[in-house]
Amino acid sequence: WSAKPFVWAECPSGDGKLLQSFIHLSDPTVLVTAFKKAERSEAYILRLFEPTGTLITTTLTLSALGIRQDIVLKPFEILTLKLDPIQKSLVPIDLMENYKGI
Repeated sequence: WSAKPFVWAECPSGDGKLLQSFIHLSDPTVLVTAFKKAERSEAYILRLFEPTGTLITTTLTLSALGIRQDIVLKPFEILTLKLDPIQKSLVPIDLMENYKGI
């Protein structure tokens, strides 16, 4: 049986309400590489990456939670942060979700 392919393309009008990003970084070169629920708590894990090989300071804003924090990333650094939405805190942790001694 040979059915002809069907394609449907839709172009929204753009008249709707503009949504605000949940995570905003002031420096566009810094990448958000992960956002997930923590393994052993009700917190969330946010992972950032500096891909250009330079020291960068960016401001991380989570408008929905009222969090605004300056973050310093070393060249090629992968930084993992634990976000607790109840306490509205953002703290650095290691890749195994243990607190770092910073």
